[in-house]
Amino acid sequence: MLIMATFVARYSWYEWHHISHIPADWFAGTITVQGEVIENPDRGLVRTQIVLRPDECRDGCDILVTLPMDASVSYGDRVSVQGKVQEPDSFMTDTGREFDYRRYLAVSDIYATMKPKTFTIISSGNGNRLYAGLFSLRKKFVDTIRKLFPVNEGGLFAGIVIGEKSLLPADTLSDFQIAGLTHMIVLSGFNITIVAIFAVTFLAWCGLGYRSRRMGAFVVIPLFVIMTGFGSSSVRAAIMSLLVFFLQVTTRPQHPLRIILYTAGIMGLINPRQVLYDPSFQMSFIAFVGLIYVTPIIGAWFERFGEWFGLRDLLVETLSVQVFVLPYLMWMTGRFSLLIVVSNLLTVPLVPAVMGIGFGAVMIGMVWFPLGRILSAAVTVPLAYMIRIAHGVASVVPLIVTIPPFSAWWMAGAYGIMALLLTNNHHPS
Repeated sequence: MLIMATFVARYSWYEWHHISHIPADWFAGTITVQGEVIENPDRGLVRTQIVLRPDECRDGCDILVTLPMDASVSYGDRVSVQGKVQEPDSFMTDTGREFDYRRYLAVSDIYATMKPKTFTIISSGNGNRLYAGLFSLRKKFVDTIRKLFPVNEGGLFAGIVIGEKSLLPADTLSDFQIAGLTHMIVLSGFNITIVAIFAVTFLAWCGLGYRSRRMGAFVVIPLFVIMTGFGSSSVRAAIMSLLVFFLQVTTRPQHPLRIILYTAGIMGLINPRQVLYDPSFQMSFIAFVGLIYVTPIIGAWFERFGEWFGLRDLLVETLSVQVFVLPYLMWMTGRFSLLIVVSNLLTVPLVPAVMGIGFGAVMIGMVWFPLGRILSAAVTVPLAYMIRIAHGVASVVPLIVTIPPFSAWWMAGAYGIMALLLTNNHHPS
């Protein structure tokens, strides 16, 4: 009760102080707004989006501006845009679910959107130099992906590594949603967990102990976030991951759920909106619970098959995360194939290798493109295979189920049942 009361108090304070200060007359008609680009531009296949902080109204006035795909704009640019400023509206998905877009943007303190008629860059290089360097590195990383891989394979790899699903063609993205593979291309705790699992498994191969393996995560996770551009969603997921691993290093946990709750509590105090409205944060929380509690059960099923040179644990932990996030994904999307388990079994085990080898290929390609091109061929094949599996599963129309929107209480009930089933299982040591 004390924790709940603390969260409610913090949420109320946060909602009171983090509100829109955009002048009402800005929504009345076409206006010209000048300001600074404060985030790394989100470059997709059909549009580029920037977060603009106006000069006239800086506190609580950030605007999400949608520009043409080829717009040449960077973090730290001062720009002038002319158009209509609009309040974000909720919209219905194709499965009948209402997406609260206003709340989603408010997590990042964005309170308006704009599709300008004219766009002009006034000056460049006005932002933080460290951030500018990181975002420049991310842009080079993404540009290298575009050069190394075909469109579909490059879009999938960018989604897996940095959560850049906007690079995926719409039909391929739809296939992944139906096949239950969207978790691969939304940067969240799932992606960060896969990175951590890969690092811990590799260090286990090297013979390091429990705490040493988790200390390795303290190096790998920040490097991953930095090299992928220091995006806000990756930072939130990484902070949650690092807090969990820190608590695991300082004491071998007997009550791992308590660790996750402490971590979620800390993140909730920092920004309580993300607990309620940020799918990335919610996926992170669920992924860690699945990793800790479901792994022993699935691991017992695989014991008879041997170690597979250490790959068995990697497969078990990856599947454990996916199994536990499934009710959440069903609540979020509502459309899936009855072959969802098959699609995950055939693709998820490849994710760590694709991330590791592909990341190395892109990094090398940024320095010496011909060698990166050669290495990328080893990743293009499994990426094409994963796309083929998603398309194949999504093409079996009779096995596609569309679930009408249902209350989050049903999802909570599903997790309650899971909790009861997991109660009597031993915690991992």
